[in-house]
Amino acid sequence: MVLILSDSFSPRLQYVADFIFKENFGIGYSITTDKNSFKNSDAIRINYTPEVIAGDVIHIAGSRLLFEKKIYSQKIEIFLIDDLVAFFRNQEGPGNFPFDIFSATFYLLSRYEEYLPHAKDPYGRYDHRQSTAALNGFLRIPLINKWLLYFADFLQEKYHGIQLKKNVFSYQPTYDVDVAFDWKYKGLVRNAGQMLSLLARQDYKKISQGTKVLKGEENDPSDNFEFFAKLHKRLSLKPTYFFLISNKITRYDKNINPDSEGMRDFIQQVAAKNSIGIHPSYYSMLHENLLKSEKFLLEDIVGITVLKSRQHYLRFVLPDTYRQLIDAGIKEEYSMGYGSTNGFRASYAGTFYWYDLEKEQQTNLSIHPFCYMDSNVIFHQKLTSAESVEELKYFYETCKAVNGLFITVMHNHLMGDNDIEWRNAYEQFLYDTIKH
Repeated sequence: MVLILSDSFSPRLQYVADFIFKENFGIGYSITTDKNSFKNSDAIRINYTPEVIAGDVIHIAGSRLLFEKKIYSQKIEIFLIDDLVAFFRNQEGPGNFPFDIFSATFYLLSRYEEYLPHAKDPYGRYDHRQSTAALNGFLRIPLINKWLLYFADFLQEKYHGIQLKKNVFSYQPTYDVDVAFDWKYKGLVRNAGQMLSLLARQDYKKISQGTKVLKGEENDPSDNFEFFAKLHKRLSLKPTYFFLISNKITRYDKNINPDSEGMRDFIQQVAAKNSIGIHPSYYSMLHENLLKSEKFLLEDIVGITVLKSRQHYLRFVLPDTYRQLIDAGIKEEYSMGYGSTNGFRASYAGTFYWYDLEKEQQTNLSIHPFCYMDSNVIFHQKLTSAESVEELKYFYETCKAVNGLFITVMHNHLMGDNDIEWRNAYEQFLYDTIKH
């Protein structure tokens, strides 16, 4: 049992204490403002006030971030603790933890900086280059996981009898089905338009390929689903597929019409054997009713309640988009990552509950952050297949080293005949890491 002394109660402090002690350490805690009961307690004591209290007490002089009522620009001064990046430095003294881990964790986990005025990228998303993690060189590090391991060692060294839960590494592959097939189920008009476009570019190879697919003589180049199914079964992996089912084709939403009988049958087949979620269309970020209609449509197709979601193009704005998802009945959200580079957007490899900073309350929306997406290495980082796998291995080993959760985002249409070399490299990576 951990007893935390605070000058006042704060929903921010309770949120981060829940996250650290209950969710990660598996140990109970209590917050008190009573100094006498704190001084007389036999519990593991953390003094989270400016006042120095004698005895066997851990002292963390709080930065006051957790007791503020509004959202202000914070002064982030980076320093190192045994090569570990930290900020919100704590005053030195016997028994003092070197930094305010409560405030620092809250700042990163809540995505505090995304509520402040910031630049947008060309897709209207938060630009990763202005983030504290990118500016200070820890975007590719699950910093909070490292802090928790450091804090756990600190507690166990000071209190030898304390038993803390040890997290277990896990890997979850996920797939965004933006375009299920290149030719199948698209209909006569779209396929004819596609043929004319290829003819204008004199791409006779793809014209021939499309003709054979439509005749049933060749597999659709984006149809990698049987390959995925066999791979997951052999390696005992449980994937999640997110379906884009926009009723309106746009520059950014090019999915097959969900009214197509073949497409509906296909989605039902995938859902019968796998976890699925909605992939809200590009413009749904701005239109709550569009999000709801797409979710209800997917539910009508699969016959179950859809609880998982990942935004198409990873377009979301805090807190609006997450509130809309909650209102639509989403319980698990998978968009916490960047669409322009790989890394840890919330500096954490693991699930956590979203804290609505404007409403000052923890929500029941569970956040599942990813750190690796294939389109980032292909289109933005412009890596070769070999380099992409090395990046994949880096993030796998990085998450494993901190007993974290490693979530990858892949796209079926970026593999197969479209890039057989990348598909083979991905398959080899899974066999090398998971099987062995």
